[in-house]
Amino acid sequence: MGALDHARHLLLEVGNIGKRGVAPYHRVHEHIVRALCDEDPLSRLVLLEQAVTMADQRSLGAFASYARALRAETLVQLNDERAIPSINEALFHHARLQGSEYALDVTTLGGTILRKVGHPLAVDAVRAGVRCIEETLRTTTHVALKSSFLKTPLVGRALALAADSFVEVRSIDGRDMDTLGA
Repeated sequence: MGALDHARHLLLEVGNIGKRGVAPYHRVHEHIVRALCDEDPLSRLVLLEQAVTMADQRSLGAFASYARALRAETLVQLNDERAIPSINEALFHHARLQGSEYALDVTTLGGTILRKVGHPLAVDAVRAGVRCIEETLRTTTHVALKSSFLKTPLVGRALALAADSFVEVRSIDGRDMDTLGA
């Protein structure tokens, strides 16, 4: 069973649990994961719209911001003109949520989308992603955890986007990137 099939199987189980009652947090998370597993952009868009609405209603800011960024990415795939306002909205919500667990995801998606369409705010979103990486490393004291974080695919995408956008990243956490295992 592949990773996507396994995720779909787990979602079926979560859906069954949800019928017996699940906290709103988990329901929003389920919608986001279902959307990530959905190959049809139109049904993915419906799930993400629902996730945004539920997250907003329950003041789940990090989920709302992440779902907005994923919605914008889906709108780009659909060549929908609402993509730019949607990613701008996600980045605006993210800016109010310093320390969000989805901050790097939102800023990286935002930078990618804005750069793809040649929007002048793309570099700002990319810089925000670099700041998320720097902040995580600044507040993480364990060297092995820092090294592991720098090796994640998301950090790799964010740093590649920074390089492609000519956003300078010479050192993170006051040290050369090479000394941290990146």
